[in-house]
Amino acid sequence: MRRKDMTMAASRRSGGAVRRLAAGATVAVVTLVGPSLSAAPALTGVAVAQEDQQDEGSPEDPGQGGGGEDLGDQGDPGAEDGAGAEDGADPESPEGDAPGDETADDPDRPRSEADRRLNGNVPTFPDVDPAAPPGVPPTGGDWALFEHRTACITPGASTSGSLPPQSWAHDYLRFDELARMGATGSGQRVAVVDTGVNRHPSFGDRLSGAGDYIDGRDGRDGTFDCEGHGTIVAGLIGAAPFGNDSRFRGIAPGVELVGIRNVSNYYQTADDEIPEEEKVAGAGNTDIMARAIVQAANQGVDVINLSQSSCQPITDVESPYVQRLHAAVKYAVHERDVVVVAASGNGADGCSTNTADNVTHMTLPGAFPEVLAVGATDRTGALAEFSVQGWWVDIAAPGTEVTSVDPAPGGEGLANMLDIQGNGLEPIQGTSFAAPYVAGTAALVRERFPNLSATQVVDRIKRTAQQTGGVNGVAFGWGTGVVDPVAALTRTLPEEEPRADALFHGGVHHLEERDWTPTIVAVAGAGGGIGLLLLTVFITRTLRHTRERDRQLAEDG
Repeated sequence: MRRKDMTMAASRRSGGAVRRLAAGATVAVVTLVGPSLSAAPALTGVAVAQEDQQDEGSPEDPGQGGGGEDLGDQGDPGAEDGAGAEDGADPESPEGDAPGDETADDPDRPRSEADRRLNGNVPTFPDVDPAAPPGVPPTGGDWALFEHRTACITPGASTSGSLPPQSWAHDYLRFDELARMGATGSGQRVAVVDTGVNRHPSFGDRLSGAGDYIDGRDGRDGTFDCEGHGTIVAGLIGAAPFGNDSRFRGIAPGVELVGIRNVSNYYQTADDEIPEEEKVAGAGNTDIMARAIVQAANQGVDVINLSQSSCQPITDVESPYVQRLHAAVKYAVHERDVVVVAASGNGADGCSTNTADNVTHMTLPGAFPEVLAVGATDRTGALAEFSVQGWWVDIAAPGTEVTSVDPAPGGEGLANMLDIQGNGLEPIQGTSFAAPYVAGTAALVRERFPNLSATQVVDRIKRTAQQTGGVNGVAFGWGTGVVDPVAALTRTLPEEEPRADALFHGGVHHLEERDWTPTIVAVAGAGGGIGLLLLTVFITRTLRHTRERDRQLAEDG
């Protein structure tokens, strides 16, 4: 197949497979998960991940074209590669929990984690070491890959007739109570790895750039955002009250924001071999995403927000590009102690067909166990219809009817709509805009509990969520529930309670052993003094009584 034909095939298909662009390269679909379900197809881009060069007659990569070899369940991270993959068995699952067990077909039987793994419903990634990819900072070689396609959005064009000063999420997540508590995220740095972040009055001097992988010419450093996606995200995290819009604020208005551009749907592949009308909208790829994650981690940030995803078959866990991305995430979490938050993805093609008993696709990087994956809810409290569901979704947050800062270059006000590539205004909604509330919560937790590690911060956020049911407190597509920032900052977890065995041992109260000698001496001394005093009183009273009796006898005589 000619290269341009393959590119066209890639543009027509989203939802997942890894596809070969040319000898030694594969493609994956990357989506900016917002602003709306209807706009999701327009936000589809092509991501290229370089692999080892293969000869023309060599076999295709696993998962190419949505098919390919079924890799099966690869076992838990840390297990031997391929363990249990041949027959789908999970080496750690208890006997009797296999799919053939007589109780496995009972629809009312709660599904255990082991059940889900055995049925292929949870992606189990091979163990990879934390690693930074080569060539982390952006270079001119990156910029040469892409060319500008669509004119950037303009200030003031992203509003409807009635612009609310804040989203319903402000009340739902109790922003006013957070403000009364003094929770601002001060001293924390949050990286927005996205389409860049434009400067805005609400950011003040708290925004800096750390790299532009799409177009770094003219000194662009991650603080230029052509389409506004990353700026909206940054506003939800760290906007401070400003001007006439003083009621609007991000969830952590005191954080320092770090912008990095690693993806854009307003650019396209710069390839003269592909006719202009056949070029695919979208710049960026999974290897660039991996580099951007490490670049952010190396800036000393405390939290990374990734409002982007790549929908892939659940069988592609061993694909090289997946492993490279996973290694970068593990580097950020385990080597740099960074909380990594990612959107769960918006429904499109294969990803929207997942059910609790039949998960066919996963979204990356959210599916990695080290990542805090976020689904979206609507105003009614229900899971938003566009929110991709999977057992890897850890938590949910508001993701509809969003108001944020005007995301255009030079914008100064607020916005609640977005014009996607000239296709008309769309409401701002998507899991892209649920993730920032969780990333901001992570910054607040790190401010409140500075000694917690990244994994402990994630654990606290998940365990303090508003539970929505499910098995053992975990529901499909919801995770542990809806994020509760106030509870994450104030709730005492069971292990933080005073230990009972500090005072009681085996149910019997043991007093502290001490030397009683000084007390005994003091009491004895005091007792002796009291005894002498009583004796003196007794003698005095006896003598007085005797004299009185003798006087009486003398008078009678």
